[in-house]
Amino acid sequence: MIGIKGVPMNRLFCLTAVLSFCFTFLMTGCGGGSGPVAPPDINNPASQPDILSLQTFNEPASDDESNPAGLRNDRMLFGIWDITFSPDEEEIVIVPSRTLEAHFDVTPMILPPNCADCLKIKVLNIDMTTYIYSFDITLKNPTKVVTGYDVRGTLLFPPGDNRELVNADDWTKILDDNKPEDINPFVAYATSVPLREFGPGESHTSQYDIKFPPPANLNVLFVVDASWPENQEEPYMIDPVYMVGGINECISDEGFLYVSVHDWQDNVDSVKLNLVPIGGTVVDMVPHLGNSYRYYLNNYNYNAPAGTYDLLIKATSEGSDWALYDYYTLEIATCTNTPPQWTTTTGVTNVKPVTGGLEVQYGVATDSDSPVSYNIYYSENFPIEWTTADKVNDPDGSPYILDGLSDSITYYIGVRAMDSLGNEEKNTVQKTGIPSNPPVWDTTVGITAANAQDKAVQVLYGTASDPQVPVTYNVYWSDSSPIDFDTADMINDTGSPTIVPNLDNFKTYYFAVRAIDAVGAEDDNTVEKSAIPNGPPEWIDTVGIQSTVPGNGSVTVTYGEATDIDLPIVYNIYYSETTPINFMTAPNETDPDGSPSTISGLDNGKNYYFAVRAEDSLGNEEQNTVELPGTPNSAPTWLNDEIGVLGLIPFDEQVTVFYGKAIDDDPPVTYYIYYSKTTPIPFATAPYVTTTEDSPKVVTGLDNFDTYYFAVRAQDGLGIMDQNTVTLSTIPNPAPVWDTTIGIQSLEPQNQTLIAFYGTATDIDAPVTYHVYYTENETVDFDTDPYILDPAGSPTPIPGLANGFTYTVAVRAVDSWGHEDQNTVMKQGIPFNLPNNTWTVFTGGVVQASPSLADLNGDGILDVVIGDQANKMVVYSGVDGSVIWSFPTAGWVDSSPALADLGGNATLDVVFGSLDKKIYCVDGATGLELWNYPVGGGVISSPALANIVGDFHLDVIVGCMDGNVYALNGATGALHWAFPTGAGVFSSPAVADLNGDSIPDVVVGSRDGKVYAIDGNAGTEIWNFPTYEWINSSPALVDLNGDSVPDVVIASLDGDVYALNGVNGAQLWKFPTGAYIWTSPAIGLIDGDSTPDVVLGTDNSNIYAISGADGSQIWAFPSADRIWSSAALVDLNEDSVSDAVVGSDDGNLYAINGATGTLLWAYPTNDWIDSSPAIDDMNNDGVLDIVFGRYDGYISVLTSNDSPVGVMPWPMFRHDIHHTGLY
Repeated sequence: MIGIKGVPMNRLFCLTAVLSFCFTFLMTGCGGGSGPVAPPDINNPASQPDILSLQTFNEPASDDESNPAGLRNDRMLFGIWDITFSPDEEEIVIVPSRTLEAHFDVTPMILPPNCADCLKIKVLNIDMTTYIYSFDITLKNPTKVVTGYDVRGTLLFPPGDNRELVNADDWTKILDDNKPEDINPFVAYATSVPLREFGPGESHTSQYDIKFPPPANLNVLFVVDASWPENQEEPYMIDPVYMVGGINECISDEGFLYVSVHDWQDNVDSVKLNLVPIGGTVVDMVPHLGNSYRYYLNNYNYNAPAGTYDLLIKATSEGSDWALYDYYTLEIATCTNTPPQWTTTTGVTNVKPVTGGLEVQYGVATDSDSPVSYNIYYSENFPIEWTTADKVNDPDGSPYILDGLSDSITYYIGVRAMDSLGNEEKNTVQKTGIPSNPPVWDTTVGITAANAQDKAVQVLYGTASDPQVPVTYNVYWSDSSPIDFDTADMINDTGSPTIVPNLDNFKTYYFAVRAIDAVGAEDDNTVEKSAIPNGPPEWIDTVGIQSTVPGNGSVTVTYGEATDIDLPIVYNIYYSETTPINFMTAPNETDPDGSPSTISGLDNGKNYYFAVRAEDSLGNEEQNTVELPGTPNSAPTWLNDEIGVLGLIPFDEQVTVFYGKAIDDDPPVTYYIYYSKTTPIPFATAPYVTTTEDSPKVVTGLDNFDTYYFAVRAQDGLGIMDQNTVTLSTIPNPAPVWDTTIGIQSLEPQNQTLIAFYGTATDIDAPVTYHVYYTENETVDFDTDPYILDPAGSPTPIPGLANGFTYTVAVRAVDSWGHEDQNTVMKQGIPFNLPNNTWTVFTGGVVQASPSLADLNGDGILDVVIGDQANKMVVYSGVDGSVIWSFPTAGWVDSSPALADLGGNATLDVVFGSLDKKIYCVDGATGLELWNYPVGGGVISSPALANIVGDFHLDVIVGCMDGNVYALNGATGALHWAFPTGAGVFSSPAVADLNGDSIPDVVVGSRDGKVYAIDGNAGTEIWNFPTYEWINSSPALVDLNGDSVPDVVIASLDGDVYALNGVNGAQLWKFPTGAYIWTSPAIGLIDGDSTPDVVLGTDNSNIYAISGADGSQIWAFPSADRIWSSAALVDLNEDSVSDAVVGSDDGNLYAINGATGTLLWAYPTNDWIDSSPAIDDMNNDGVLDIVFGRYDGYISVLTSNDSPVGVMPWPMFRHDIHHTGLY
């Protein structure tokens, strides 16, 4: 345990008085009484209650005859041994048992229990240097049935012995009397066992370290007891005991002593700490956390010297007088210290007489052993005899009043600093003082007035009287109040007034006056006056005169502003006919109001010189010599009573000012246009612009939306200005401001007209109108191009335009003053004549298939053949869209039909696939099935028709989602061959002779990412080209490299368009789009060379025209959504260039100028257009018709008003009704 050591006991604490008697009996013998009585057998359970009754302790009661020993009822004895320790002989002797003849048998209490091995001792070490004797004592529970708890081996040292148990666990009073010092150390057993349980027959061992200073041998009583039952009343352990912090003899440290008390009943009542060894008392420790207690220790109150001190700790349980004890060895450290040190001035600094004593002033000292106090020595003799002189201690510090002294006696004063340990420094500084009463003021006390001067103050005060003459006066001053008379500046004077010099102007000072007699006794009045030294006024900005304005027989002088604390300030305006002005003799006029000042009574045409000086209320005049000339004269005259400003027109950050005309005999007349944000206009300081031109004048650089006031004054050639104050106001503002979108937003094309849509603008100068500019040039020239003025605003039609031409349009807003905003936002548009809707029918299902056109009912009008997702193929009359026939399937029909006479009846038949996993051939005239061919997957691919077996009959080639390309006999539907690919075939095949055998071959893409060229006759692979992404696009065949063999153009979902050599599949070029491509290319002449070009759309909403020669981009047309429709190419505008017609998922069918990539027209619908358009003159009227399907289930036929039948290089999906895909 930390800091614990054994304490020698001064007397034997032998059980009780009975046991004391017994031990005496052992030594001296005893006669009389009955014979020996055999001790009860503690190993016999039958006799156990009697033994327990005898061997347990009751509460202390020394006066109780029935309990003379003060026995307790919660602990019992295990045994008592008389042991002799002989370190010199290195032996331990246990005194043998004896029997006694006594009035009652106490042998069980004083003799070992009735077992041979109840106690065993093993010597561990004997250190003759430290006199520590270490040994183990092993105890055995002598009972068979009784369990002990908290078994303790207690050593009862003889009285007055200096032996001690060095490793005691704690101390107890159970085995001794009730005196505080009689406690005995013990060592506990079975401490690692819960409740320290010591069962019947069990053995446990504990170590004992006993210090035996010479003489070494010792006879000691060893008592072993246990708790009975387990819940003994007193605490059973005090541990740990430790200190946080520390203390020393210098009283500079402090700390907390912590104690943990363990009690099985958890009812510790108090823990006391005995501080008597360090000069304190017994104190209560404070509960801390859990079973922890603490006490704050310092050496402030005890002043104990350095050393170690054993502090007794006593822990008591609630409702019990029995306690557990422990010791804590407190270490009070030494400290090295020096006497206090003065921080600045050493010792006494000043001695002043006061009534009945002296005021002693001294410095400040510091020391680590605080607090520092001050010993003030005083003596009538010099030098001071420090050891015998009178002194007082001042704990508070300077100043200190020594009172009770005799007047008119000279005293010698010294001050020494002392720390809390009594260390006093030894300075010998001494000052003298003579106690005296201070002077008494005759009438007024102290200062009466403080008058400011330039860098000085005149102090006025009364008179004082004193027997100790002469009386003088200490004039104190400071820049803070109240004045600190110990530190403030001071001059001594013989009487009022006193000039305090060398002060800072414009700084506030506080003044006081105290009277002092001949012996230095000064009165202590605190009357103060303040003053601010200052010179003459100071100009704030401009010094003196600023300008002169000639008038009729007068000159108006403007000048700056001056400041001074001695208000009010006046201004002296000096004037003279000569320069420099003689300020001593020149006439002047005083103006208390400040600038401007008018000097009248002057001669017109005569030159004068003017100056202005400022003067404060004390008559201090500053001495500036700034001069300006001025010549009185009459000002210009305004004609027709049109004086000054006449009108204002606000503009953006500027105002146009209109004013009258003025004349004067001294030309030229200059107009000063003054402007200000405040009224009346401060003409002396307001900004202005000048002009010699007649009205109007533009004033620029103004803040929009701020109110400005304007005035115009006329000045002649001599500088004479009229003084009119006519004022008008206005608010500069910009042209109208657009509320949200600036200028034009969009253009809607119509026939020979563009509709301009634009935002709204606002302006404080309402109403706002709009100029709608237009031109055929790329940019609008706002100075020369025509515009339409529209006061109503958007939308504004621009009529009279030429269809098909590009126009540039801009819109500007104009306010009521004619301010036009300057935005340059422009949009381009092309007037066009939208196609007319011939008819539209609802199919009942989504239409993603593309139409084919042919006359199937013999009326001379091309009919529309198309499938839908209502599971049918339908022929619609080209006249009105009525159904000619409808052929049902068991699945969607997204496959586009190919048309040819396959049945040999001189009428076109219809071939297509369905998602019901069949390929159908239907009689075109009747709608009856000719044949069907079942396949292993749905058919979205559109069939191509070509003679691939050389029998002069067309065959059917089509792809399937089962991954095969099928070639079927056109007449019977019998299988020629099936070519397998690595994935579903959504692509539609193209047919042309690639290998020179005069039989068409087949080109198709697959979702395995490859393009395949297949021998048309044999159904074997000619070549393949990998793209590594799905291919939904259908190939177009066209000779791009001039070898007379069609090459292949196809797109992939990798975002690229590929041109491949038709002979070997080698790449000719690749065009990247960066987006998925689901559409198929269309071929036509676009860029003017002889090589056909490519048009297709992508998922990035663009429609691209690509050079067939090198794969470079010709143009890109942006739509508003993805493109899944494949383009048709025809010449719509008669420029011999293929124009593109294509649908978009933004709901528009676009016609795009092939030459420029610009919009010809856009036909709006209500849903996606994924179907590819078919174009032809359906009714032989010489005008092209356009047919397409829509996602909302409708099919529309449009008639192009302006597009006669002309060049149609790719008029439909897969080029022709055979779907060859060949250009």
